[in-house]
Amino acid sequence: MGAGPVGTIEDVITLGGREVRYSVRRSARARRMSLRVLPVIGLEVVLPRGFSLREASTLVRRNQGWVLRALDRMKAADAVRVELVDGAVLPFLGETLTLRIVRGAGRTSVRRNGAVLTVSLPDGLLPHEAIERWYRAQARQLAPERAALHAARLGVPFGRVTIKDTRSRWGSCSSKGNLNFSWRLLLGPEAVLDYVVAHAVAHLKELNH
Repeated sequence: MGAGPVGTIEDVITLGGREVRYSVRRSARARRMSLRVLPVIGLEVVLPRGFSLREASTLVRRNQGWVLRALDRMKAADAVRVELVDGAVLPFLGETLTLRIVRGAGRTSVRRNGAVLTVSLPDGLLPHEAIERWYRAQARQLAPERAALHAARLGVPFGRVTIKDTRSRWGSCSSKGNLNFSWRLLLGPEAVLDYVVAHAVAHLKELNH
């Protein structure tokens, strides 16, 4: 273990074959141990008075699935900050696409050929909006497909599937059975997309599960 910010202790644990660094923050006000994943800080365990560091490690290991998914979702949100220049590497469902920017086109277009995403633009335009539209289009295709698969397994119907631009709420289900997902899910691993869709669909069967 090493010393981190004032009042915290840092440690490393192996979860699912991945090395995960986390911090333990002791709190005299906390009544129970808790986990949270925060930007910059990463995984943090809040430890009430009287609890040991070994108990903190046990809590992290016991919640391995949640921890790995939360870290992947945070990584997906951070990935959008990639500088969109020719040759940049873009994340897409756990894979990487190399961005190619072609200037002087009569109109804007985006096409994927294997691991290369080519954006053709008129002179003077930036690629940001075109790339986001492409990700949204992929999400509009993939999210309903995954939702239909999970809904069929549960034997429940669903309404509209809407793709939004949200960072903190990756997926949700309304009382009318409509599903909402963030296009930014496609910036993370495919397993994260599948988990979020499955979780939202589960609310169709039990809204407050």
